[in-house]
Amino acid sequence: MAIVHPGLDGVILPKVESAAGLATADWLLAQLEREQGLMPRAIDLVPIIETARGLNQIDAILAAGTRVKHIAFGAGDFTLDVNMAWCRDEAELAYARANIVTASRAAGIETPFDTVWADLRDADGFTHSAERAASLGFQGKMCIHPDQIAVTNAAFSPTEQQLSWAKRVVAANGAAPPRGTADIKKGVIEAVSWYSARSTPQSLEAIGGAVSAYLAKRAQIADSEVAGFGQLSPTHLLEAQQAEIPHKKAKASGPDQTPPRGD
Repeated sequence: MAIVHPGLDGVILPKVESAAGLATADWLLAQLEREQGLMPRAIDLVPIIETARGLNQIDAILAAGTRVKHIAFGAGDFTLDVNMAWCRDEAELAYARANIVTASRAAGIETPFDTVWADLRDADGFTHSAERAASLGFQGKMCIHPDQIAVTNAAFSPTEQQLSWAKRVVAANGAAPPRGTADIKKGVIEAVSWYSARSTPQSLEAIGGAVSAYLAKRAQIADSEVAGFGQLSPTHLLEAQQAEIPHKKAKASGPDQTPPRGD
């Protein structure tokens, strides 16, 4: 597949509905990484949950033992699949969003990415959508236009007020959470508040670290195309399930060359 080459950050896998389908995509990427001389699992794989069946099978999907570190939610196809109106305030998405965030946490992977916002004319609606996703536990939002990037970064980064509060809480209680409750400027905080406060500056540092690592990676790739995410279609997966892919310089110690089978 032409999309797999040095410099590719990851692959978006739409409409994942089963553990077997995800395992097939993971296997296919492993073979292509080897053909391209890439490190095993160098390419990220982000499955999108965007059907009722995918949401129903999310625990099995995340237990498939693949390279997946985070998943994404696709509201457009999801609402179409369940015959649901996709409204501006997105209240109808609360159930699916909560399930995706909770399942990610239970599986021990990173928090997920939220759905795209399709109406490019409604900037305020996009801002509200990003802020709501952040409050529900998502780590970011998929974007379809450059104008959405700055809004997304702002929505998923701690504000100055949040950072100030976090620093005061941690300073008032030291390196360990309070036993019971503690006062801070006539406000009462508990251990859960301390953990939240401690994670706030850490999340900001993580964002900065991720950006620095990304820029460093880009600097190491000379004369490459713009890095980003490719997409695997259902046709690619069907072909992978039906026949093994021929390999050049296959190594006995490499990944299993037999594609996984299943529903």
